[in-house]
Amino acid sequence: MTGMSMRKVTVASLLLLVGASIAAATVDRSRTVETAKISQKGKADLYARAYAATSVGIPREDVDIIIARGMKRGGDAAEIGRFLDLCVNVKKQDLPVGPVLDRIVQGLSKRTPMTQINTASQRLAEKETMALPVVDAFLKQGMQGGKNNEREKAIEAVARTFEQSVSRDSIAEIGSAVQKRQGSLSFFTDAVNSVTYLAAKGIPGEKASKMIANAVSTGASEKDLDALVRQTKQPENDQNRWPDVDAAYDGHL
Repeated sequence: MTGMSMRKVTVASLLLLVGASIAAATVDRSRTVETAKISQKGKADLYARAYAATSVGIPREDVDIIIARGMKRGGDAAEIGRFLDLCVNVKKQDLPVGPVLDRIVQGLSKRTPMTQINTASQRLAEKETMALPVVDAFLKQGMQGGKNNEREKAIEAVARTFEQSVSRDSIAEIGSAVQKRQGSLSFFTDAVNSVTYLAAKGIPGEKASKMIANAVSTGASEKDLDALVRQTKQPENDQNRWPDVDAAYDGHL
């Protein structure tokens, strides 16, 4: 068999495998929906919402996972449909849909109440909407980056700091510090993520943001920021002071 023939066979085999996978996924979704204890109208509505989700580019496997786990949790068509509708809206707004999908799937896996999953997912989507103009403004001002998924990562990073009650002005301060050093969007994202990591350790969001902005202004690299986060310990909860945080910060000036 010639090399050309081999390539044709290989391509044909791959197409068959892909087709079989799609068909299997469709059968699994049908089985999940058809065996669910919901009305025929609810089933038709769920099929329509699933189709709408995949039509805008949401991965079929994610859609099927949401449906299957939602059904397993006893969710009705309206509850599961709201999850899918939210993802469609996020995608249509040119926002990162991955973090929202992850929050929904993880919530279903952890058996979090449906209403709480919906609230948390909606909140993240709203914060992404707020983050979008912030990131795009820096790109318009000449910050290098934005290719591939860099922009989505930056939007996600800013959205998560907004969830930690960090203000838009504080994020702008970090962005300005990055710009003055002619830093890239990737560096900005790393700096913003550092704020979230510090906040997760219990440092107030605004204080963490100020620390990172000052560190960037004084020449800290991405490696320095990572080291700062790693070396920062939990605050002393019984005092209104953060000695370990300040010590770690001072050590990088």
